[in-house]
Amino acid sequence: MAMETIQSVREAEQLAAQKEKDAHAEAEQIVSRAETESKELLVSIQNSIQEYTVSALNNAKVQSVELMNAAKSEAEKEIEELRRNVSEKENLAIQMVLRELI
Repeated sequence: MAMETIQSVREAEQLAAQKEKDAHAEAEQIVSRAETESKELLVSIQNSIQEYTVSALNNAKVQSVELMNAAKSEAEKEIEELRRNVSEKENLAIQMVLRELI
C-alpha cells in the first residue's frame, strides 16, 4: 500500500510537471501571437495615419487652389472696375480740356 501511495504521488508529480510544461508552452504561444498581432496593428495604424495625412494634404492643396482662383477672380474684377473708372475719368478730363479750349 505504501508503494502504491508513493507511485500515485510520483504519477501526480509527473502529471503536474507535464501540465506546467504545457502551460508554459501555451503562455509562450499566447505572448508570441500577441506580439505579432500588436506589430500588425501598429503597421495598420501607421498606414492609416499615412493615408489620412496624404488625403489631408491633397485636400489642403485643392482648397488652396480654389482660394487662389477665387482671389484671382476677385482681383480681376477689381482691376476691370479700376480700368472702367480710369477710362471714365480720362473721358471726363478730355471733355474738361476741350471745354476749356472752346
